[in-house]
Amino acid sequence: MGEQSICSCRENVVFLNFVKYLADNIIPYGCNGYGIRQFGDVAFNDTNLLKGFYSRDGMEWKANNWINDDLAQNCKYSDNVTYQSTLLDMLILVNGSGDQAYQKNAIFLQGETDTIVDLDVSLAIARQIATYNAIIYIWDHSKYGDQTGLFSILTKNQQGRIIYSNASLIQLINVASNSLFSDFANIGCGNFSTNSPPPPSEPTLPTEPGYCPNIMPKYTTTSSRPTTTTTMRPTTTTRATTTTTRPSTQPPTTTTTRATTTTRLPSTSTTTRAQPPRTTTTTYHPTSNGTCYKIIFAGEMTVSITPQQKRAFLESVLLIAANLPSRLQFGITTYGINILQNLNFQSYKDFVTTVNQLISQLPNPNSSITNVQKVYDEILEAALANPNQKIAALIMGEMESVRDPNAGHTACLKIAATGTNVYALDYSKGTIPQSLWPYCTNNHNERIVYGTGKSATEIYNAFKSTLINDIINNHC
Repeated sequence: MGEQSICSCRENVVFLNFVKYLADNIIPYGCNGYGIRQFGDVAFNDTNLLKGFYSRDGMEWKANNWINDDLAQNCKYSDNVTYQSTLLDMLILVNGSGDQAYQKNAIFLQGETDTIVDLDVSLAIARQIATYNAIIYIWDHSKYGDQTGLFSILTKNQQGRIIYSNASLIQLINVASNSLFSDFANIGCGNFSTNSPPPPSEPTLPTEPGYCPNIMPKYTTTSSRPTTTTTMRPTTTTRATTTTTRPSTQPPTTTTTRATTTTRLPSTSTTTRAQPPRTTTTTYHPTSNGTCYKIIFAGEMTVSITPQQKRAFLESVLLIAANLPSRLQFGITTYGINILQNLNFQSYKDFVTTVNQLISQLPNPNSSITNVQKVYDEILEAALANPNQKIAALIMGEMESVRDPNAGHTACLKIAATGTNVYALDYSKGTIPQSLWPYCTNNHNERIVYGTGKSATEIYNAFKSTLINDIINNHC
């Protein structure tokens, strides 16, 4: 995973050449899948690791394309770096969920934290990543070493996991040979080459050495670079124009030996899948004076939910909204085979009108199929849209008819990683032991209300001590 920004342009070219060297000479050649992605500003995140793993040749083909792009762009990239998308990918990878259920994995990240613009949410995701026993190495080229603590959290403060080097392939290889090489070699499958690695040569670098706008630490120092390191980024007085969207290309082969997965829902009664770390509701202090809290209601509208249950849910939504601060933004979405009612945030008055319109349309919509990924992704998108706004979501649905449980599980993990408080109104019949709700609610069982047989007033009362109190105590 490599940062591509105006601050790390030369380092990224070195990084891409380094991963090719690693794959060719250190990792055994066999049944291994290689994932590669880059990250920068929000618009740049077009190379999602989780779109697929490649063969070694496919990964190197992609790396070569990116090297050519970097040399052509000559460091004309953004200086606002977001880590959130990359760390969410990393969380899913170390969790081993869905299509990423590899038995073993190792991660090498190249980056700096001088230009990070989403530190708070990135720290929260990093703490969840640190609950797993993952092999993570980071090449840190922050001006004075990472001053935010992000890299120390990701590496669990393990000695030697954060490495330092100038923008030199030979120097990076020498530093990595201390422990990174052995860890990556031991985790790979296949046969080692009997030939000695050829001596590396320095790659061609962009003529523009890059520019870091934030050379002084902006955050309280929680970690510092060891005094034994000898690296400094080349300085420059010229700032390049910040533009780019990298063209999307596909490698000639995407052959991979991915572990097999099933479509069974995650089980809450076994220990085969790691539970998400439990979090607590925390007070949120945004930096702006605008509306800082949004509440989302998401309701399943399928044949698996009776007309009485649909009505009870929508009427309880009105009761809950009436007892929340009116300055909040309110949104409602419904789902079945697809999104049936698109999420749109409104004032309280307009929201009430929308919900009453949905009540008047009952018993429709009445989809015959239940898919959850798209509605969960709607919630995730809202959570990622503005880090200065807190999001809460109440999801109504059932588990027996869900057609995309693996995708739903992955989406739940992503939502939980953002710190969004999720609550569930569960109309499951109890015929299967598996459920997505613990993953969506971040293992807060008190946020799950079983709705069968309950009236709208009873549903409202059930959420008083959780959803309503949480929002009242934490809105601004």
